[in-house]
Amino acid sequence: MKCEDFLKQWQCGDTLTDDMNKHLLECKHCATKLKNYNDMLGYIKTNNYPTKVNVVSDVMQTIENSQNIEKPKPKKITFKQIATISLSVAATLALLLLVQKKVAYTNSVELQNEAIASMFDDVYGYNNQYLSYNELDAIEYFLENYEE
Repeated sequence: MKCEDFLKQWQCGDTLTDDMNKHLLECKHCATKLKNYNDMLGYIKTNNYPTKVNVVSDVMQTIENSQNIEKPKPKKITFKQIATISLSVAATLALLLLVQKKVAYTNSVELQNEAIASMFDDVYGYNNQYLSYNELDAIEYFLENYEE
């Protein structure tokens, strides 16, 4: 009999079969496990441990019997924490202002490019519907270098 089979049969019932007794004689590991289990059961039975433990009532009784339960003190905010928070807020605001200026500059450049593209349509008859900034550079280069 294998140890696994012995343990499965032993868990199903406390009675030992002939095969299980034979296995215990051959296997010291399982014999030690069974002996420890029986010793622990005997120890529990002889020391009259309660069969039912009511944790909630025991805890409540302990709380009622205690005279002073210390309340945790609120943490004080230190100068270091205030300085760290202030610097973080200042850095975030500076970043937001920088991003806002960059977006405003980009929008300004786009508006100028659109105005230039509309001038090409008026002056040279180009269709500005699909012109981009790079195409405007190419057209400007072409006009400067190849105009007669």
